[in-house]
Amino acid sequence: MARGEQINNITKKLVILTIVLLALASAAFTVPFILKGRMLIVILCLLCGILGGFVSLQQRLSRLPLEATSLLSTSWFQVVLRPLYGGIFALVAYMLLLSNLVSSAIFPVFVYPLLPESGINPQYFILFLTDTVPQTGPDFAKLLFWSFAAGFSERLIPQIGQV
Repeated sequence: MARGEQINNITKKLVILTIVLLALASAAFTVPFILKGRMLIVILCLLCGILGGFVSLQQRLSRLPLEATSLLSTSWFQVVLRPLYGGIFALVAYMLLLSNLVSSAIFPVFVYPLLPESGINPQYFILFLTDTVPQTGPDFAKLLFWSFAAGFSERLIPQIGQV
């Protein structure tokens, strides 16, 4: 198969996977919204990271060696793997931001649910996942940006640990 055909085949896979991802994202937003009146921020971070991984892979297709494009054009698993890493790195970035280990005007500020006197328990963990939100609209935009950036640049999050 010619290189152009391989890239076209990979692009078709990425488009199909993006459509599936958007359908899953719609369901992931709808269910929590119906149940509690809000979406789960952690799912949004994961999806932004996965989309960042898709965009990164699509942009690098023309620069990949022939062996890599050949492998990607014949394997769905290999096409999904890079964006999946992007989603995982977006979740790591989310935890890093929640922990306040990095703080600056370029990072979001969060509002956390109050910790009960009894300490952390399973109910608080669920409350933490559902009720921890960015403080303002700009903070929400910053979170989306960093989630996408973590997925787009798979080297971004591992390099933070080296600083």
